[in-house]
Amino acid sequence: MRIQDSATGSNVTVGNGGTERVFDGGTTTNGTVLSGGTLTVSANGAAVSTLVQSGGQLLASAGSVAGNTTVNSGGLLSASSTVGLSGTITDNGTVSGGIVVSGAQLNVGSTGVAANVNVSGGSAVMNGGKGYGLVVQSGSATIWAQSGAVVSGTLVTNDGNLTVQEGAT
Repeated sequence: MRIQDSATGSNVTVGNGGTERVFDGGTTTNGTVLSGGTLTVSANGAAVSTLVQSGGQLLASAGSVAGNTTVNSGGLLSASSTVGLSGTITDNGTVSGGIVVSGAQLNVGSTGVAANVNVSGGSAVMNGGKGYGLVVQSGSATIWAQSGAVVSGTLVTNDGNLTVQEGAT
C-alpha cells in the first residue's frame, strides 16, 4: 500500500509479509504493524500514533517524521539520524536512531532498548530499560536513568543533562 501526495491513511493494519509505504507528503495515522509487517516512511512522509507489535518494524528514513509511536516488546522503530521523533515515544522493544525533538519524550520501559538516539531539546526517561550510544545535545535536553536502567556510551554536549538515579548504571 502506498500513501503519497498529501494523502492520509488511517487505521491501517500491516500484517505478515505486508508493507505500507508513506512518502512525498503522505501521512499515516493510528496504524498498527503486526509481526512480519513493515511500515516504511521516507522523505516528507509522516507516521503518527503508530503501534508496532512484536516482530513488526517501522523504518523511517531521512526527511520523515515519526510521532506518538508505541513499540511493543519485540518490535522495532529504526530511524535515520535526522528523523524527528515527536510527541510521546513508548519503547518496550527497540528504538534505533532518530532525534527526540523539543517537547517530545522517549519512555524506555524495562524491556526496551534505545540505541544511537539523539535527545535534542526533548527528554528520555529510562524506566529500567537500556540505552546505548545516546547523545544529549542541548541544555534543554535531559536523560533520566531510573532504578534498574543501564546507560552506556552516552555523550553529553552543549550543557545537556544526564541524571542517573540510585540503582541505575
